[in-house]
Amino acid sequence: MSLFLLLLAAHVCGDIVVNSDFLAKNKRSENQVARTGALVVHCVIHFGFVWLWLWPFGRTLKIWASLYIFAVHFLIDYFRTYAEAKLFPGGELMALKKSEVLQYLLGRGHRDVTAFFGKHLKTWVWVNLIDQGMHVAAIGLFVMVSA
Repeated sequence: MSLFLLLLAAHVCGDIVVNSDFLAKNKRSENQVARTGALVVHCVIHFGFVWLWLWPFGRTLKIWASLYIFAVHFLIDYFRTYAEAKLFPGGELMALKKSEVLQYLLGRGHRDVTAFFGKHLKTWVWVNLIDQGMHVAAIGLFVMVSA
């Protein structure tokens, strides 16, 4: 399997499969210590998944890939949290669970989620598309440089 696909699988595991509500909420906390701590924990999880998915590769590649993904993921998510604070003023941003988004898409969303998407759907989608695009681009850059 290619290095790109393995790093992408690690990213999906860290951002979607094991991402918790606790981390999602704390990454958006107004308390800088809580925010930074949650971002570090989130990025350590990504570090671990990169190490795990790249198990067949040599130690040097695993170390560099894990450190790179940790650092780049931290920077992207750090700036995302600040952008969200500007785009969703007054605490309007909701830390949504995967199940809440799925229920909304199926037309069975909770009243609060439906109200949030009624007001912020386009912005929320764009923030997520840009965020994930930057992560995928960072993975692609690492793969190109390490080839």
